[in-house]
Parts: sequence; structure tokens; C-alpha cells
Amino acid sequence: MRFLLFAFCLGVLCVTRATDLALIRTLLLALCALLILVAASALCIRRFLAVKQREGLGLWLSVCMVFCSGALFHAVSAEKQLDRQLPREFEGIPLRIEGVVLNLPSVAGDAYRFEFAVRTACPLASSILKKDTVSFHDRLPPMRTKSSAHSTCGNQIPFSGRILLSYYLPSSDDRTGREVRREPMPLHYPAELRPGSALQLVVKLNRPHGFSNPGGFDYEALLFRNKILAKGYVRGELEARSVEERGNDIRSLPLLVEQLRFEIRRRVLDNSGGTRHTGVILALGLGDASLVSQAVWSQLRETGTTHLLVVSGLHVGMVAMFLLLVSRALWRLVLFLLPLLAPRAPSRLVFSLCSSVVGTTVFALLAGWGLPAQRAVVMLAVFASAKLTSRRLGVVSGLLLALTFVLIGSPLAATGSGFWLSFVAVLALVLAVASPRSKMFYGEVNNGDSPPLSWLSRQAKRLVLPQIIVALALFLPLLVLGIDVSLIAPIVNLLAIPFLTFALLPASLFAVIDLALFEEEALGVFLLAERLCDQLFLLLAAVAEFEFVWAPQVTFSFAHYLLFTVCLCVCLFPVAWRTRCVCGLWVAALTLTTMAWRAETPENKCSEIPSSLRLNQLDVGQGLALVIRTSCHALLYDTGASLSADFEMGSAVIKPALRALGVKKLDRLVISHADNDHAGGAAGVLASIPVADIHAGGHAENTQAYADFLGERAMTLRSCRAGDAWRWDGVVFSYLSPTAYAADGAASSRERTKNSQSCVLRIALGESVILLTGDIERIDEMELALRYERELKSTLLIAPHHGSKTSSSYALLKRATPKIVFIGAGYKNSFGHPHSEVASRYALLGIEALNTATRGMLSLELNRQGIASHPRAYRETHRRYWRPIHKRLW
Repeated sequence: MRFLLFAFCLGVLCVTRATDLALIRTLLLALCALLILVAASALCIRRFLAVKQREGLGLWLSVCMVFCSGALFHAVSAEKQLDRQLPREFEGIPLRIEGVVLNLPSVAGDAYRFEFAVRTACPLASSILKKDTVSFHDRLPPMRTKSSAHSTCGNQIPFSGRILLSYYLPSSDDRTGREVRREPMPLHYPAELRPGSALQLVVKLNRPHGFSNPGGFDYEALLFRNKILAKGYVRGELEARSVEERGNDIRSLPLLVEQLRFEIRRRVLDNSGGTRHTGVILALGLGDASLVSQAVWSQLRETGTTHLLVVSGLHVGMVAMFLLLVSRALWRLVLFLLPLLAPRAPSRLVFSLCSSVVGTTVFALLAGWGLPAQRAVVMLAVFASAKLTSRRLGVVSGLLLALTFVLIGSPLAATGSGFWLSFVAVLALVLAVASPRSKMFYGEVNNGDSPPLSWLSRQAKRLVLPQIIVALALFLPLLVLGIDVSLIAPIVNLLAIPFLTFALLPASLFAVIDLALFEEEALGVFLLAERLCDQLFLLLAAVAEFEFVWAPQVTFSFAHYLLFTVCLCVCLFPVAWRTRCVCGLWVAALTLTTMAWRAETPENKCSEIPSSLRLNQLDVGQGLALVIRTSCHALLYDTGASLSADFEMGSAVIKPALRALGVKKLDRLVISHADNDHAGGAAGVLASIPVADIHAGGHAENTQAYADFLGERAMTLRSCRAGDAWRWDGVVFSYLSPTAYAADGAASSRERTKNSQSCVLRIALGESVILLTGDIERIDEMELALRYERELKSTLLIAPHHGSKTSSSYALLKRATPKIVFIGAGYKNSFGHPHSEVASRYALLGIEALNTATRGMLSLELNRQGIASHPRAYRETHRRYWRPIHKRLW
């Protein structure tokens, strides 16, 4: 059975690397037909084969067929989901939809976010479409419900299923009409967003889309494995009305569970008084981590303890053990009080195991039914069944059954880092602890010590060795996934896990249950859980001050990974200590080769390296961020936007991209001007990587804005001025704008807009020139065209102002005559960038235009002669079937 389960899981996992599902499906069907032909041929000649040959051939045919079945299951289910996504012709069009709220709403930035099951959808009338002038960032009127309202879709579109919506609070008072700043309140959620509420909404939707950069989080994969068919926001021109319930509607179990979770969270929030660690207690007791602040998550990442707030095998195992003890005590108590029930009562083993499995399943459902919880519940159910049926089932088989269950429910689960971290940690513990030589591994053999000392030694090893095993096992996955490694995590977990298991987790569970049942009368347990949270975070804060966090900067080759895997496995298995020590030395040597403090190229040798230039325009949505690297230097031009207090491009996109590109430090940061979509991520960049020097446009006019973006570093930045130039490794950098009087904030330039203050940077190597223009407008382009003649000639042009209608004029394009233009714009952005007129202008002049919104990160290289390579797009070089490539610019 192990071979068959492993083959099925391997088939499902292999399709995650596919780029064309139709081709994969055709190949799999052909392979299945070939296997059937081989099986038929084997049946015809079976009399000529020995028994062992027949058994071996049958096993291999079964394994191959199961492998194809797993791959075919993934491919077919994924194709069906892709076909059900929102049709492209309805993207960005106001739609009236009817459906049901599916899950707990959460606060994301300045909006409430929730999942919605669409039953019917139809476009609004043409008269309403003409009135649609509200942009994405406009605040919307509040939702209202009217039980008697019911409207029909006259022109229904073929779309239904799960979508992700954001609801923005209104920015104006309905009574006075004045602008009022309103933000979502994490401790209060609108009653209309209760799971199960049937609503009629007006929305704007887009197909699932995310940023595409090396080392970055694959948001499209997350949406796909959560079966999200579209995402968008609620509009308020029409009131949201409650839809009349249909008589044949049946509430599903997941919806009933989400309603119960919503009611429990409401009662906890209403009665907790907004204490400091309410979010942590809800994360532990209800599996709702949406209220945990980013500061807490950052502290957990620095100490390697993020798993503490994720309901996983640790939490499920504790609950299962508690229910097992309670059920045994209850069984004895019932038979003691009612001895007449003894002949009909189930055995103590059956009652306790069934009670533990059922209770643990209920806990996992109320905790959100996450992937680690699914794995733990399935393994518990499998082992309970094996115990009740008196069958021997190995832990590896149980783990494979859990893996199969998870992949059947979500074939794309392997694209998430939590999948690998969860299963690798459990597999390491299983292989190291559950082996026949585990007694020797844990030192249970008495070496002549006294019984108390021997007992203490065994208990210490049982506490310490699992932490070392998990730390070693997770080191390679963390390295591959590009996640920071906390070197002190084993020591912290040695203290934090027992504290969580025996104190904080039980207190949080009882606090949530008591507040949900008895409300204000049960605040005592909640306050106890609050005090325990204080103690835990005091410990984490003390440890975080040491900054034992290692951020790997170098990508291993396949040979490195293979050698690393073999050595780690040998270190984890209970083999001879000499063998483990040798492999441990290899692991240490490989680790040291990737340390960030490796010797850099000396400055005096940079001149000996051939000149070259690599440009990467990152996909940061509606914004700009370019990484320019010479032989020994690196420059970052703009930092993208800050979308909310918890999400900005510097730490979310640019930091992992720089790590994947091998950039350890920035010799210069250039911020073109003081708009949020160009300077909003500066704080995240400065916090994640050393920056030697900062240049900015319009510093004199926007001192306060730069202080907000850069903090203390705003005092050291310099204004970029036309005429300033420098040379790095044979590459010449020079500013063409703004002029000196504009950069100094002279009176003649006070009326210049922020866009006109943009730093225009010219980069030249050999005969090739790259022109970075920021957000300059048509009048600024005309000034440049009049001031310069030969200097504007370029090979690559970064589109001014994201390709807006007020830029990319004929004056600039005919003077620059670029061959390629890179556009940095958001997918289906509300500004309409790039404008259709600008796109037509590029096509008319024969300029190849590429947009980060549809192609992902864009790259271009110049060799020592200045010859440019063909531009590369990340979505094309790293294709995945859930991440489509759009040939259009928008």
C-alpha cells in the first residue's frame, strides 16, 4: 500500500510543475493506454512468466497506473477550475451578483475581506455603466439590507462559484455629506457579513492575479488552491439587499461551522474589552489569526516560533490527549454509577478512541480546518482505526494516508511553504524516533547511572532531541523556500512548546469556550490567558534582541541540494555516531559556503572584470521598482507603494527579489519623486538591506513626505540634479532632470508638480542606453527633447508615468527612438494605465512594449560591447498553468 500511496501523491505533485494542462492530460491518457496494452500483453504471456516475475510486473504496472491516476486527477480538476474562472470580457465591469457569505470576514488594510459564493451574476444596465466613474480607491456608501427586495438578472452571465471580495467603509456621512475618515474596526464586523448571509451586491471583479517575481510569494497559487475564481471589491451605487431564501437551499456543514465561529468570535470580542492579546487567544482557541498584529508575527519570525499560533499537530495532539483522558474517566464514572449498562456499553478503548477522534475533528473544524490540522486529524483517525481493528499500521503509512487526503482536497497544496514544513517536520520525527533503534538513539539504555540520574537524562533527551531533529530537518526546506532561519529557534522552542502545550493553549481554549457560553461572567480565565501571553512574549522579546536570524543570500545548485539532503538524512537517522559526525561536518561546510559574510569582490579587482549591466524591473503592481546591477555595484530605482500599514512593497516584494537575485547590499537608492507608488516601500528596503547612499527628486519641496517614507535616513539623502554623473565598472550613470534650480526648490519651480520633479536617469554602456524617466509628464518630455539631442537616444525606455495618456509624447519617443519599452502598471488598474492611445503610439513607431502586469518581472542584460539581450519576462521563463501569460498590455 505504501508504494501505491506514494505513487499517487507523486503523480499529483508532479503536475504542479506543469505549464500546459492540455498537453499533460494528452500525454497521461496516452501513457494509460500504453500501460493497459502492456497489462493485456502480460495476461497473454503470463503462463511463460515465473511467479516472482508476474508479481513484480503486476506491482510496477499498478504503481505506474496509480501514478498516472494521481497526475490525471490533478490535471482534470485544475482544468475544470480554470474553465470556471471569470470570463475575461467581464473583468472590471460592474456586476450585480447574488450569493452567500462563506467565511469569517477579516480586516485587510482599510477594507473588510470575505469569501462569497456567487449563485447568479449579470452586468448592470448600460445607463448605469455610463455613470460608473468611481475609482478603486473611492469610498463607498454603506451596505443596507431589505428583506423584501428581490431583483432578477435579465442578462445572466455564465459565472458562479467562490470569489474573494473587499468592502470599503464609506468616506462621507449620509446625513451631512461631509468627508469623514472611517477605518475598519477589527473588534466589530458588520452583521451583513455574517457567514451564511444571502446578499445581493454590486461588485467589480478581476480574474485571480498576483505579483510575479523571483523569491516572492505566489499569491495566484494561494487563490487557486483556495478555489477562488475571481477577486474584487463591493461597490455602493446600488444598495446591497438581502436575497430571499429559496426553499430548496440546504446549509452545508462548512457554512454552519463558519457561522458558529463567527458567533463565538463576536461574543469573545464583545466581552474581552479589547485586551492586548485578544488576537493571540483567538488564534489559539479558534484558529482565527486575522487579529494578530504584524509586530507579533515579526517577533515570531525572528525567533522561529510562528508555528505556535498555527493550529497544527502540536495543538491537535494536546486536545486529543486531553479528550482521551476525559473520555476514559467519563467511561469509568458512568459504569460506576450505572453498572447495569456494562453489558451494552462499548469497551473503554473503543469509547475513548472514538471520543478523542470525534472531539479532535470538531476542534480542527472550529479552528479553520487548516492543512496541518487536516494532517494531524487524518493520522489520528488512521491510527485509531488500526488500533480498533488490531491491525499493524506503520507511521509512514499513516503519514502517506494523510498526505493523500490533503492532496485530494487541494492538489495545489504543495505550492505553499506550510505544506512542506509541516510534512517534513513530522517525517523527520517519524524516521528518527519511531525506528527500531530509537531506544539507542534516545539513550534509554542504562549506562550504570543511578535510577534518578538515568531518568533525568532520558527526559532531557526526549525534550531536547526532537527540537534538534526538527531544526535540522527544516533547515533545507527553509533554505530552498528563501525563508529566514532563526538560529536560536531550537532553544526557544524548548521553552515555548511546553509552556504553550500545558499552560497557554488550555487557558486559551477554556477562555474562548467560557466567553462564548457565559460571556462577561467568565472573564477570569480570559485574563489568565492574557497574563500567560504576556509571559510568552516577554521571553520572545528578550530572545529577539540577540538577532540570531540568518537570511541566506546564495542559491544552491542541484548538486548542493542533493548532497545537503543526503547528509541531513544521515544526521537524522539513528546510525553510527561517527557517520553522523562526518555528515554533520559536511552540513556545516555547506552552510558556511552560503553565509552572507563571505568575502566580496575587492574594489581593486572590479576593474579587471568585464563590464556588464543587468536590469530587472520588478512587478510591484501600480508602481515602479528597478534593480540595476553592474559587475560590482547595485542600484535600486524606486521602491513601489505602501498599500497599508501591514503591507508595503519594500519588505513584501523587493526584499525577497533582491535575495533571489543575489544582491547583498545597495550602493545607491534613487527615489524618483515623493509619490507613494514610487517611495512607499523605502522603509521596508532600508530595514531589510544595507543602503550606502540615497538620492531623491524634489527633496526641497517634499521634506515632510520624505521624512515619512525614510524616517531618520531622510536627513542624509541628496537631491538628484541634471548634470550629476558617476561611473561604476565601466557603466556611466547621469541625471538629465530635474535641473539644478528645480532641485533646489527655487521660486521658478515651486509650481512644478511631484511628477515633474522626477529624477530622469540615463545609463550608458557602449552603444546602448537605458532611460529611466519616473513620472514625468508631456511638458517635461518636451523640455528634455529641446534640451538634449543625442543623449536621449536609447535602447530601452522605462515608460514615463506608467504609460499614462499625459506622457510618452511623440516629442520624447521620436527623440529617444527606443527599441523596447518597459511599463510598470497594476493589473486592470483603475487609472487605465497604459492608455490605449499610448499603446497604439508604441505600436505605430515599432517599439516592443512589455508590461509587468501581464508579463511579471522584466529583465534585460547588456554585455561588455553594450549589445542588449532579448528581454525576458518572468511569467514566460517560470511558467505555471495557474499563472497565465497575457500578450496584451492590459
